[in-house]
Amino acid sequence: MASISVIAATIFSISISWYLFWFFHEYTHWVAGKLFLGDPKVLYRSWHKIPYPYAVKYRELEQMPNLGVRIAGISPHVVWTTVAISYLVDGLSVIDMDILQIINGIAEGMYSTPFPELTFIFTSTLAGASVSPSDLVATFSPQNYRRYTGQELSHCEWLRVLLGQFD
Repeated sequence: MASISVIAATIFSISISWYLFWFFHEYTHWVAGKLFLGDPKVLYRSWHKIPYPYAVKYRELEQMPNLGVRIAGISPHVVWTTVAISYLVDGLSVIDMDILQIINGIAEGMYSTPFPELTFIFTSTLAGASVSPSDLVATFSPQNYRRYTGQELSHCEWLRVLLGQFD
Protein backbone atom coordinates (compact mmCIF):
# COMPACT_ATOMS: atom_id res chain seq x y z
CA MET A 1 0.00 0.00 0.00
CA ALA A 2 1.32 3.42 -0.96
CA SER A 3 1.80 6.15 1.60
CA ILE A 4 -0.03 9.46 1.41
CA SER A 5 3.18 11.23 0.35
CA VAL A 6 3.73 8.79 -2.53
CA ILE A 7 0.13 9.21 -3.69
CA ALA A 8 0.45 13.00 -3.43
CA ALA A 9 3.71 12.93 -5.43
CA THR A 10 2.03 10.82 -8.12
CA ILE A 11 -0.92 13.21 -8.36
CA PHE A 12 1.50 16.16 -8.50
CA SER A 13 3.45 14.41 -11.27
CA ILE A 14 0.28 13.90 -13.30
CA SER A 15 -0.68 17.56 -12.78
CA ILE A 16 2.71 18.81 -13.97
CA SER A 17 2.45 16.50 -16.98
CA TRP A 18 -0.84 18.11 -18.02
CA TYR A 19 1.05 21.41 -18.28
CA LEU A 20 4.29 20.15 -19.83
CA PHE A 21 2.75 18.03 -22.56
CA TRP A 22 1.71 21.18 -24.48
CA PHE A 23 5.39 22.11 -24.76
CA PHE A 24 6.47 18.61 -25.83
CA HIS A 25 3.69 18.43 -28.43
CA GLU A 26 3.90 21.93 -29.96
CA TYR A 27 7.69 22.16 -29.95
CA THR A 28 7.90 18.84 -31.81
CA HIS A 29 5.72 20.44 -34.51
CA TRP A 30 8.11 23.42 -34.34
CA VAL A 31 11.22 21.24 -34.86
CA ALA A 32 9.63 19.51 -37.86
CA GLY A 33 8.65 22.88 -39.32
CA LYS A 34 12.20 24.14 -38.82
CA LEU A 35 13.66 21.07 -40.58
CA PHE A 36 11.39 21.65 -43.58
CA LEU A 37 12.03 25.43 -43.73
CA GLY A 38 8.52 26.42 -42.67
CA ASP A 39 9.74 29.27 -40.40
CA PRO A 40 7.61 28.06 -37.47
CA LYS A 41 6.42 30.23 -34.62
CA VAL A 42 4.89 28.77 -31.46
CA LEU A 43 1.69 30.56 -30.44
CA TYR A 44 0.81 30.96 -26.76
CA ARG A 45 -2.32 31.44 -24.70
CA SER A 46 -2.60 31.85 -20.97
CA TRP A 47 -4.75 30.24 -18.34
CA HIS A 48 -4.95 32.35 -15.18
CA LYS A 49 -1.75 34.14 -16.30
CA ILE A 50 0.07 30.83 -16.86
CA PRO A 51 1.30 30.73 -20.48
CA TYR A 52 1.16 27.56 -22.53
CA PRO A 53 1.71 26.83 -26.23
CA TYR A 54 -1.40 25.90 -28.19
CA ALA A 55 -0.36 25.91 -31.85
CA VAL A 56 2.44 26.42 -34.33
CA LYS A 57 2.15 28.90 -37.17
CA TYR A 58 4.27 28.15 -40.23
CA ARG A 59 5.12 31.54 -41.72
CA GLU A 60 6.62 29.89 -44.84
CA LEU A 61 4.01 27.15 -45.20
CA GLU A 62 3.96 27.49 -49.00
CA GLN A 63 7.69 26.71 -49.07
CA MET A 64 7.25 23.42 -47.22
CA PRO A 65 6.89 20.30 -49.36
CA ASN A 66 3.80 18.15 -48.82
CA LEU A 67 5.95 15.55 -47.10
CA GLY A 68 7.20 18.24 -44.70
CA VAL A 69 3.65 19.31 -43.86
CA ARG A 70 2.69 15.67 -43.28
CA ILE A 71 5.70 15.04 -41.04
CA ALA A 72 5.08 18.25 -39.10
CA GLY A 73 1.48 17.14 -38.54
CA ILE A 74 2.25 13.65 -37.30
CA SER A 75 5.68 14.12 -35.69
CA PRO A 76 4.59 14.59 -32.04
CA HIS A 77 2.42 11.51 -32.23
CA VAL A 78 5.15 9.30 -33.65
CA VAL A 79 7.93 10.64 -31.42
CA TRP A 80 6.14 10.80 -28.08
CA THR A 81 3.99 7.70 -28.53
CA THR A 82 7.16 5.73 -29.27
CA VAL A 83 8.84 7.13 -26.16
CA ALA A 84 5.79 6.39 -23.99
CA ILE A 85 5.41 2.85 -25.33
CA SER A 86 9.10 2.12 -24.74
CA TYR A 87 8.59 2.95 -21.05
CA LEU A 88 5.22 1.26 -20.73
CA VAL A 89 6.27 -2.01 -22.38
CA ASP A 90 8.70 -2.58 -19.55
CA GLY A 91 5.76 -2.58 -17.13
CA LEU A 92 3.87 -5.12 -19.22
CA SER A 93 6.44 -7.86 -18.78
CA VAL A 94 3.98 -9.89 -16.74
CA ILE A 95 0.56 -9.92 -18.36
CA ASP A 96 -2.30 -11.21 -16.28
CA MET A 97 -5.86 -11.43 -17.53
CA ASP A 98 -7.35 -10.59 -14.13
CA ILE A 99 -8.42 -6.93 -14.36
CA LEU A 100 -7.82 -6.31 -10.66
CA GLN A 101 -4.27 -7.63 -10.96
CA ILE A 102 -3.67 -5.37 -13.98
CA ILE A 103 -4.98 -2.30 -12.10
CA ASN A 104 -2.92 -3.21 -9.05
CA GLY A 105 0.19 -3.66 -11.22
CA ILE A 106 -0.31 -0.25 -12.86
CA ALA A 107 -0.80 1.42 -9.48
CA GLU A 108 2.29 -0.25 -8.01
CA GLY A 109 4.29 0.74 -11.08
CA MET A 110 3.20 4.37 -10.76
CA TYR A 111 3.95 4.52 -7.05
CA SER A 112 7.38 2.91 -7.40
CA THR A 113 8.58 5.06 -10.32
CA PRO A 114 10.76 8.03 -9.35
CA PHE A 115 9.01 11.42 -9.63
CA PRO A 116 11.04 12.86 -12.59
CA GLU A 117 10.71 9.67 -14.61
CA LEU A 118 6.99 9.35 -13.87
CA THR A 119 6.46 12.96 -14.95
CA PHE A 120 8.37 12.33 -18.19
CA ILE A 121 6.37 9.16 -18.91
CA PHE A 122 3.00 10.90 -18.35
CA THR A 123 4.07 13.96 -20.33
CA SER A 124 5.27 11.94 -23.32
CA THR A 125 2.12 9.81 -23.23
CA LEU A 126 -0.11 12.90 -23.29
CA ALA A 127 2.00 14.61 -25.98
CA GLY A 128 1.73 11.55 -28.21
CA ALA A 129 -1.93 10.85 -27.56
CA SER A 130 -3.28 14.39 -27.98
CA VAL A 131 -4.39 14.47 -31.60
CA SER A 132 -6.09 17.57 -32.90
CA PRO A 133 -8.11 17.66 -36.13
CA SER A 134 -5.61 20.16 -37.59
CA ASP A 135 -2.82 17.60 -36.99
CA LEU A 136 -4.85 15.07 -38.93
CA VAL A 137 -5.59 17.49 -41.79
CA ALA A 138 -1.87 18.35 -42.06
CA THR A 139 -0.99 14.66 -42.09
CA PHE A 140 -3.62 13.41 -44.53
CA SER A 141 -4.34 16.48 -46.66
CA PRO A 142 -1.49 19.00 -46.78
CA GLN A 143 -3.28 20.97 -49.53
CA ASN A 144 -6.32 21.52 -47.32
CA TYR A 145 -4.05 22.37 -44.40
CA ARG A 146 -2.43 25.11 -46.50
CA ARG A 147 -5.84 26.30 -47.70
CA TYR A 148 -7.43 26.71 -44.27
CA THR A 149 -4.45 27.63 -42.09
CA GLY A 150 -4.65 31.17 -40.75
CA GLN A 151 -8.43 31.25 -40.59
CA GLU A 152 -8.49 30.59 -36.83
CA LEU A 153 -10.63 27.48 -37.23
CA SER A 154 -11.92 25.71 -34.15
CA HIS A 155 -11.36 22.00 -33.57
CA CYS A 156 -14.88 21.32 -34.85
CA GLU A 157 -14.23 23.29 -38.04
CA TRP A 158 -10.92 21.46 -38.62
CA LEU A 159 -12.81 18.20 -38.18
CA ARG A 160 -15.25 19.31 -40.88
CA VAL A 161 -12.26 20.11 -43.15
CA LEU A 162 -10.89 16.63 -42.47
CA LEU A 163 -14.23 15.07 -43.39
CA GLY A 164 -14.59 17.24 -46.51
CA GLN A 165 -17.66 19.05 -45.17
CA PHE A 166 -16.19 22.57 -44.88
CA ASP A 167 -17.06 25.23 -47.48
